[in-house]
Amino acid sequence: MLVTEIMACTDNLNKAVSDKIVYQPEYSLPIGPVSYSLGQIMPLSVLGPSTDTVALPDTTYPILYDEHSYRNPSGHDTLFILPYDFSILADQAQKVRALMLRVNYTNEFPTYSDLQVYFMDGNSNVLDSLFIESLYRLEPAEIDRSGMVVAPFIGQKDTELDSVKIRHLVNSKFLGIYIFVATIRSGQNVVHLYSSSSLDLQFAVRAWLEIPVGG
Repeated sequence: MLVTEIMACTDNLNKAVSDKIVYQPEYSLPIGPVSYSLGQIMPLSVLGPSTDTVALPDTTYPILYDEHSYRNPSGHDTLFILPYDFSILADQAQKVRALMLRVNYTNEFPTYSDLQVYFMDGNSNVLDSLFIESLYRLEPAEIDRSGMVVAPFIGQKDTELDSVKIRHLVNSKFLGIYIFVATIRSGQNVVHLYSSSSLDLQFAVRAWLEIPVGG
């Protein structure tokens, strides 16, 4: 009688445990890399030929692109469209327990840059943005006393997405890469800019899934 009761309890325990077993895979989706030159962001009338070094004093220039931007007169901004179909995530959307979007960047500009990433549908309508409270500040390259770049700044930014942003990302067909580049640098009277210098970006989506085992 005792053996039967023990076996019955063991069977119930195994059933309870098996009901809670889940498979938790994770994977990454690389996007890019992409590279945007200063000549693509600032008009050539400001920069001159790509072989020239242009010294810009503290001053203001008109903004090239003003939709969704944070107004700052001391620089230039523009929006680049990066096609990427995120429907690959759609089949797993209900199983995502966490999702992160990573931005790796190498900034050759001697002044700071601000970055925003928009999630856009097939009609280029903005569904959401990666950074909520403000644009993300990209630190400038290292410069010498004369204001010449001697080494790029290499950085990384990880952002976890909530359920709303995950849904908007899954429904996106494009990433809108908004970049603002300042033409001034604190403590520096003159900055030297090359139209051929670039901002290199590499994006990656990291997804953690939770899949029940056994149904």
